[in-house]
Amino acid sequence: NVDDEDDLELIFGTMRRNLHVLKIDSTELEGFPKAFNLPIDQGVAVADINGDQQPEMIFGTFNGQLFAIDATGDTLSNFPLQLDMRLSVTPIVVETDTSLYIIAATNDQKILKINPQGTVKSLYQFNQPIVGSPAVQDLNGDGNPEIIVADESGMLAAVSIDDGTALNLFPIQLDHSITTTPLSADLDGDLKNDLIVSTVDSAITVLSDAGEDLPGFPAKIKASLNGSPVIDDIDADGDLEISIGGSNGLYVLDLKDTGSIEPSWNTYLANNYRTGYYRFSSSTFVRSPVNTVPDQIMLYSNYPNPFNSQTTIHYALHKTTHVELDIYNVLGQRVASLFSGRQQPGVYDVKWDAGNMASGIYIYRLYTERRILSKRMLLIR
Repeated sequence: NVDDEDDLELIFGTMRRNLHVLKIDSTELEGFPKAFNLPIDQGVAVADINGDQQPEMIFGTFNGQLFAIDATGDTLSNFPLQLDMRLSVTPIVVETDTSLYIIAATNDQKILKINPQGTVKSLYQFNQPIVGSPAVQDLNGDGNPEIIVADESGMLAAVSIDDGTALNLFPIQLDHSITTTPLSADLDGDLKNDLIVSTVDSAITVLSDAGEDLPGFPAKIKASLNGSPVIDDIDADGDLEISIGGSNGLYVLDLKDTGSIEPSWNTYLANNYRTGYYRFSSSTFVRSPVNTVPDQIMLYSNYPNPFNSQTTIHYALHKTTHVELDIYNVLGQRVASLFSGRQQPGVYDVKWDAGNMASGIYIYRLYTERRILSKRMLLIR
């Protein structure tokens, strides 16, 4: 959403050198389409990169320029930047507790880190074309994010966002070419994020934090795989599913361990709006700011997690709705009902005292009139 209205916009560039911002009624946002001198290359990232509380649009053109423009069509100061080569994939934007960076891959197989002041730093050099947009995740648990990127040879790299140093065990060379953006999620419930990619041999590969295949993977699919997977608890049963499109239909792998997608890069371009924006916090609790009302219903990680006896669950509502917040054990039995009633837009904190509950994994589930969201927490006595 780049204007002051509630509805979302569709943002895309064309080979006819125009950037379009279409409203829900198919009309253009005022000032658009905006014409450029060369075709717009790859997709558009959307994020507030100058701190004015309004999102900007970040994209590249065929001559290697990187633009950042606001909702009026004006180009931000320090932009456009002239890169050595044009973008090879859609850029992403990563915000940490202290910094914000645009992460871009270029046709000379480089991963670049760019700050809002226009400073460009090369983080990593591949030997083969880069596949899909970069992903972000703290794989080693040091409180700092890594940039995760794959190339056509099947090489999977994870490098520090600070200086491009490769993480221990990386790069990892797979047996087959990688075809999609890497994703991350805790699929096996060990509180550590795993890496998920699809490969040219129609398989989904899942690597643990130790760089080893998770049991049951690679999982062969009897179809050519199209696009990146999506990882979520789509049936609200407390465990995760991997969904991916194939040449003859949609495939869904049901995982029986109680995993978690929070915080993780569980879908292409970080979120279902495909903005490419990811807010990383060294805290275990915030993936995106919770001091302001978001433009959708959000269920955040509880804090602390793991916890002993008491924890706080945070969620946010963008519209008035009926809300129920319940706790379930891994057998699917409801063990506590924390709230039931109608609530106004806002950010809410609810404490849960586990009392005499046994140690183990519990699922907290937020029911609203239009969405059901679930997350996992660990009680340790």
